[in-house]
Amino acid sequence: MDSERKVSRKILISSTLGFTFETYDYYLYGRISPIIAVLFFPSSNILISILDTFFGYMIGFLFRPVGALIFGHFGDKYGRKRAMVISMIIGGISMLSIGFLPTYVEIGLLAPVLLIAFRALQGISFGGEWGGSVTMVSESVKKRKGLYLVLVQSGQVWGAALDFAVFVLTYTILGHDAFFAWGWRISFFIGFFIAIIALYIRTKIDDVYEHFKEKMKVPSKYLFKNYWKELLLFVVLFSAFSALNNTTTSFSISYLNKIRSVFGFENIPFFTVSVMMIVVSIITGLISPLIGQALDKYGARKVWIISLIFIIVFSYPYYYFLLHGDIYTVIIIQTIAYTLYMVGFTDLAYSATSKFPRNVRYTGSSLSYQISGGIVGGITPFLSSGLIYYFNSPTVPFVWFLILSVTALIFVVSKFGKNIFLD
Repeated sequence: MDSERKVSRKILISSTLGFTFETYDYYLYGRISPIIAVLFFPSSNILISILDTFFGYMIGFLFRPVGALIFGHFGDKYGRKRAMVISMIIGGISMLSIGFLPTYVEIGLLAPVLLIAFRALQGISFGGEWGGSVTMVSESVKKRKGLYLVLVQSGQVWGAALDFAVFVLTYTILGHDAFFAWGWRISFFIGFFIAIIALYIRTKIDDVYEHFKEKMKVPSKYLFKNYWKELLLFVVLFSAFSALNNTTTSFSISYLNKIRSVFGFENIPFFTVSVMMIVVSIITGLISPLIGQALDKYGARKVWIISLIFIIVFSYPYYYFLLHGDIYTVIIIQTIAYTLYMVGFTDLAYSATSKFPRNVRYTGSSLSYQISGGIVGGITPFLSSGLIYYFNSPTVPFVWFLILSVTALIFVVSKFGKNIFLD
């Protein structure tokens, strides 16, 4: 019992730290999107510049399903640990490369091209991280699965908090001019250092799946043939939460700092927004264990239904208060949004690791998250910017939330969804 507890604890720490790095790494781009817009996608029209920036953001997300397929295959066929070590190496190299990347002024068009290429590599790396983490944790614990999984999921919250905290610290020390000129690169270098630590810890864990004998030759083929219904359901269910997450952690940064002034409202300074997001992330992280306890007590399907209804009701008020709210109102609305996302995120981990068999669990879990998170989540900032630009309306993106959440709710309450959860 003691040895099993030690193994579970080591896997939990490794998975949480690894996911914290990947989150820090990946959402760093969204956090500094106003700077990226100026340095790599310069334009006289700020909305066009932001659109170009979030196109690069979207590219990274679109490569996440590719990473899920690659690392899911590798992890289900050869072992979880090997796949997760390789994904961490790719993520670390991509992070360091962006830190050293020259800007548009220095090398012209090659700068955004290289930036997008490194974002694609980040997407592939990220695509293999989460599925491996939740799979290893779920296979190493027997009780309180929801609680253990939400601790892994909270790595995203702590990664976001760390990301914003590093910005606040470096910006305060260096000042605006130095930070804008070169100080923003420090965040990428720190991220690379975190990757080295996470990689070291990851190499020390034991992977019992390597000795599992019933591995599939082509896990994805078996998954698509026998578990396509589960995959489809989880992709649809999580799509609304993916859109909410990428709005809260990325698009809202540019919205608060740039877009509000386009419609006659006062922008919130970039530094202030970053401090606000640290507060939001910490509050969300502290209350996250309650989500795991709710899943263990009430089950996945009930939590899906309740949280989706909340998103439907919340959609328009979110954008309304993002536009009209003062600092304290925005903190409250962002905390609600981020907590709602964590509910769906943890429920996905709980559902996917329960419904996919062990020999395709890495692939099935990864694809469930990365198709919805990569494609739907990835296009959300770009789509939201485009909707605002086309309709000249600062709240119109709420319709995107409604479409996704209503569709998901129909799926989960239907006979199709009910049968899958009852199997």
